[in-house]
Amino acid sequence: MTEYHMSLSFNSQAEAIIFPVLPATLELKRKGGGKTYDIVGLGQVNVIHARELAEISFESVFPASRDPTVSSKLILDSPIGYVEYIIKWQDSRHPCRFIFQGSNLPINLPVSIEQFDRWEEGGSPGDIRFRLTLKEYVFHAPRKANAPAPRPDERVRPDTYTMLPGDTLRSVSRKLYGTSDRWRDIQTANGISDDQVYRLPVGFVLRLPKE
Repeated sequence: MTEYHMSLSFNSQAEAIIFPVLPATLELKRKGGGKTYDIVGLGQVNVIHARELAEISFESVFPASRDPTVSSKLILDSPIGYVEYIIKWQDSRHPCRFIFQGSNLPINLPVSIEQFDRWEEGGSPGDIRFRLTLKEYVFHAPRKANAPAPRPDERVRPDTYTMLPGDTLRSVSRKLYGTSDRWRDIQTANGISDDQVYRLPVGFVLRLPKE
């Protein structure tokens, strides 16, 4: 059976949550950037520009009670905990990362939190229903004349990292150090045996070696 995961993280996944209840519908809009102009003597001309940024939106619920069959440090005990994380990340003016895995159309994008509506409904005391709208974020940096642009970076490298679905030591090394070659250093720093390398559970907290 396919296992679905949907997560939102901040600061290179130093902080992260897994959504406890998957939405019935997840909408991803990604429009083309073509524009039509009226040119005298030629009629309409379609000029193709870069596509517009993707927009992701969905509705779901943060339940008042946690499912006891699900064990993950990224699933919180209280619905208000999710709300506080998302508000803090939205107010930070820094991008987050949205990951949706398990379908034939996986999503892994840096995003800004554009809208976060939440409310309670009668008949489900304590549950917090919400509507979340995310917009694709493009990293950018000033470009010096006659010099390559510096590599954009979303990281303020933390001291620890919490494993998310699909993570391996190689992918963590590449994500945090820009190269997969540091995975052995991470393994050594955490006393992970060779037998455990490919069986680290979601929610496992890694200590990160310094430069």
